[in-house]
Amino acid sequence: MSEFVANESRGKPLIFIIDELDRCRPNYSVLLLEQIKHFFSVPNIVFVLSIDKTQLGNAVCGVYGSEKLDSNEYLKRFIDIEYSIPEAEKGKYFEYLYDYFDYDTFFKSAERNRYSGFEYDKDKFVLTGKMFLGNLTLRQQEKILAHTRITFRTLNYDNYLIPTIFIFLVYIKMIHERFYSALSNKKLSIIEIQEEFFQIVHPFIDDDNKSLCVEIEAYLLKFYENFKSEHKSRGHSEIIGWDSTENKDVLKIDSKIDNNLFLKRLTNGKLSQDYSDMKLSYFLSKLNLTDNIKIN
Repeated sequence: MSEFVANESRGKPLIFIIDELDRCRPNYSVLLLEQIKHFFSVPNIVFVLSIDKTQLGNAVCGVYGSEKLDSNEYLKRFIDIEYSIPEAEKGKYFEYLYDYFDYDTFFKSAERNRYSGFEYDKDKFVLTGKMFLGNLTLRQQEKILAHTRITFRTLNYDNYLIPTIFIFLVYIKMIHERFYSALSNKKLSIIEIQEEFFQIVHPFIDDDNKSLCVEIEAYLLKFYENFKSEHKSRGHSEIIGWDSTENKDVLKIDSKIDNNLFLKRLTNGKLSQDYSDMKLSYFLSKLNLTDNIKIN
């Protein structure tokens, strides 16, 4: 190697780039580190390791069977100079993936734009997506948006999307699988759903996202109730009822976020009319890819 570098590199270093070493089997990662160490003394050979240092440190501790091992000191044997890549600005990677998966082909298609009521779907999709996906790893974001793009293939151009609930469901499918499974199997009460929902969205609630989170709460409970129960009349609803004395809609349960916004969402034109009979199974069948996928 020393001769090769001296004779062939024209005075430039020979650089080996090793990526994702932390994602390999722990014993393989450590073995490779030990092997490349033999080349460190060769002039003009440089190794660049692209790693998650914390994960690689855990692998080292696992291989040597000791949590007390100072993995930082161990890795210093191999790393002379260390650089940390700064976190990407929140939402930037979502924007990149949105373009990469060409979502505009769906949202801006001439066929879909012939129908009224869908004109704000893109804005709601981006807003909700950035809220839920912004704190996930890059791989998690890519996995969720790749899966979502496939599910859009099950939608006819005149189908409702309702991006807020759609993104929430695909998010919990990937990140909170137990809750998603319980929803799919109708194993939860309305109150249990509210509790679980609030635990998930609580970190996202602020002045900017409060209304969006209430909207998801209203859709989730209404569509789940339709999915679980065959009763169609408002009198049987666990969520909302009619006060004949006051001649107005009233809540039977309190919102976990804001009662006034919750009631408005439940009684607005979309949820009380257009979406009144929609079931959660409409979305689940698409996310589970049990609907037909259109081939154009």
